[in-house]
Amino acid sequence: MTRFRQSVSPAWRRQAGRKSSDSHTPCRSYGLSTTRPASRHMAVSSQEDGVVLPIVLILLAVGVLMLAPTLGQGFSSLRGATVTEDRAEELYAADSGIEEALHWLIGGKPDNGLWTWDSETETGTREPYTLNDASVEVTVQPAPDIGSNYHRITSVATGPEGSTTVLAQVWASAPPLEDLGDLGQGTWEGDAYIEGDGDLHGTVDGNVVVIGDLTLKDNDAEVGGDVTVTGDFTLNSWSMVIGNVCAGGNVTLKAYSGIQGDLCLRLDPDESALVELKGQSDLGDIYVLTESGATAAVTIELSNKDEIGDIYVASNVTLTTQFHSGATHGTIYEDWDETSPPPPTCTGVPIGGGAITTYEIA
Repeated sequence: MTRFRQSVSPAWRRQAGRKSSDSHTPCRSYGLSTTRPASRHMAVSSQEDGVVLPIVLILLAVGVLMLAPTLGQGFSSLRGATVTEDRAEELYAADSGIEEALHWLIGGKPDNGLWTWDSETETGTREPYTLNDASVEVTVQPAPDIGSNYHRITSVATGPEGSTTVLAQVWASAPPLEDLGDLGQGTWEGDAYIEGDGDLHGTVDGNVVVIGDLTLKDNDAEVGGDVTVTGDFTLNSWSMVIGNVCAGGNVTLKAYSGIQGDLCLRLDPDESALVELKGQSDLGDIYVLTESGATAAVTIELSNKDEIGDIYVASNVTLTTQFHSGATHGTIYEDWDETSPPPPTCTGVPIGGGAITTYEIA
């Protein structure tokens, strides 16, 4: 058999020399090349030197440029949340000043260690106080252009980040009407207000506003101003109202009682009311209306020797009358346009489910 001679490198020869001459690999048997495979790690040519560094620098610069606005946005959001929270705290503090002023007004506007009243400027001022890290200053001024017992309240809360002002327009008076029950035949100088039903035993020189029903209880009970009642109003015998009456329910005048002003009924939609005079009572004009687009009904009953003025009924209100032959009344206008003549105005709340409201202007 012919043996093939192989040409190998010295290094390979040395390795081969360590084995016996009969020890042949398959490559040698077939005469294949035994050259070792090239390494997978290729050397960088001289033309590629320095390319990596600029790429790294570019990426670093882009990261720095993106980092700055990202951090800025985060700080801005945090700052905005802090400012919003501070403003909310200021608003709460300023709103507390409105409550302080209402409490002071209902309490009779006393000159005490917290509040002072300047009779020349007709301004009430509250001593500054701190709430939610804000200094609160409150002033109260009457608003006669709106009506009796209306006030404008200004409350300013000044905090670390600025100030917030809350304005309120309110109707407020003192004392509560229940306190007048102990007067007997006494007289109260000023206006009176109550939320809920009430009885008047004495005399009130000012206006009376009741969110509920009201009864002039005793003989000679008298109101020197207007009466506003969201519910029913009853005058017992010999009681008197000097001003106008605005009511949202039934009105009853017992014998010898009277209303020297006019009566205005402002009824809720679909409501039926009764105006009843029970003998030798007197009343001015009567005005009856309800909400636009709604309907209501009223019944007017007159007994012997009762006297009333004209009757104005809006076109959407149904009128029923029962007049004693000895009663006296004026002209009846059943298609009254609610403006000519205008209905009487009364101090206090809107009638027909209304209530005294306080609104704020930020």
